[in-house]
Amino acid sequence: MKMLLIAALAISSLGFAAPHAEAGSYRRSTSCAPYKVRTCEIGRRAYCQTAYDRCGGRYHYTVTVVTYRDSYSDGSARTFSRTYRS
Repeated sequence: MKMLLIAALAISSLGFAAPHAEAGSYRRSTSCAPYKVRTCEIGRRAYCQTAYDRCGGRYHYTVTVVTYRDSYSDGSARTFSRTYRS
């Protein structure tokens, strides 16, 4: 009889606890996070670099720096550069 009473109390307490646990998990947001609309290249520049091999010989290589702009749905933008060695 005591076990049956404990089980009944445990089951009934779950019914009261569940709405409180779920209340914080369902948040309604009034705005969505901005998303990326497009990325476009806004500049490109090539530089000649000089380096030395392990024997002291000099060699040249080209470094290209490309600048991009990301445009977002809320009108904001982010500019960044990538460096490529060729």
